[in-house]
Amino acid sequence: MPRDPHRDQPVLVGGAPLAEAAGALVLLHGRGGSAQDMLDLARDLDRPRFAWLVPEAAGRHWYPYSLLEKPERNRSHLSSALALLKRVLEKIAAAHVGPERVVLPKRRVVETATVFARLGATVTQRVYPGLGHAIHPDEIAVARGMLDAVVA
Repeated sequence: MPRDPHRDQPVLVGGAPLAEAAGALVLLHGRGGSAQDMLDLARDLDRPRFAWLVPEAAGRHWYPYSLLEKPERNRSHLSSALALLKRVLEKIAAAHVGPERVVLPKRRVVETATVFARLGATVTQRVYPGLGHAIHPDEIAVARGMLDAVVA
């Protein structure tokens, strides 16, 4: 198994040039998804003042085994994924675009919201029962509002 499988993976970009952007979106696809899927989502958000950076996971997954497995089984892949994400965030920071908000998948929403709230962050938690792994039109509207607030 490769020790750094995501090291040379592409990062798709779109929207405003990073040096001119009002903000930056980093979108991570899920298991079996692709960076192109997330780039399509970024376009649906229709906020051209933002730069979009979308890393592609090797083999269309960030880690090969279930998260229910022993952490050691996924460690090299997850470490590699985090290193790729760190490089993307460093590129954004170098352009003087700071982090504002983090959007997480449903399976970690409650747990992560609790941690962020304890750390003093402003947290908005939304769960759409029965939606599954899809995007609700309301989520697009909420995301647009969040992005608009960043540049207001």
